[in-house]
Amino acid sequence: MARPLIRVLLVALAVVSPDAAVRPSSCPLAASSSLPDVLASKVATLRAAHGSDPLAWSFRAAEFALSRARALAAASAGLSHDAASAAYGENLAMISALDTSVGTSLSAAERALSLWYGESAAYDYASPGYSSQTGHFTQLVWRATRAFGAGVAVSPDGRWYYVAFEFDPPGNQVLPGAFVANVAEANAGTA
Repeated sequence: MARPLIRVLLVALAVVSPDAAVRPSSCPLAASSSLPDVLASKVATLRAAHGSDPLAWSFRAAEFALSRARALAAASAGLSHDAASAAYGENLAMISALDTSVGTSLSAAERALSLWYGESAAYDYASPGYSSQTGHFTQLVWRATRAFGAGVAVSPDGRWYYVAFEFDPPGNQVLPGAFVANVAEANAGTA
């Protein structure tokens, strides 16, 4: 039986990280697309609103994110974290390809970022800590995180974009004072 074709997009930046496992020349978009720059800029803007520095691009994290997106798309069984993901802080999303506002891998990744950042409305700064309702948001803005990578894959039936962002080092550390130190309120008029 032939394997279904999965259209895949590796989001790659021209920024080289010391852990680069994949070089820009082997990344399909590195030479010809501004898509990676758009995503990096959006992530930096969201983080800046909370006093967090921009993230470096990690080709190793991007390679892992792509493998995660591919596996989830191939299974077409929803979203789930696995043990291999523990090395990173992982944000996953399934975005409908039937949504008229989502027509490309870039727009699917942007939609995922918007959904994750939208969790900020539910975050309780007066009682900081981990919550499954805000965990994507807190990972996105986690101050101690320094790098990220992303991958997007389309399900075999073409109905779903599977988006994976991998953050290094991982956030959402449930340690005394960790959320106070790493998740700040947004500055007025930003993000």
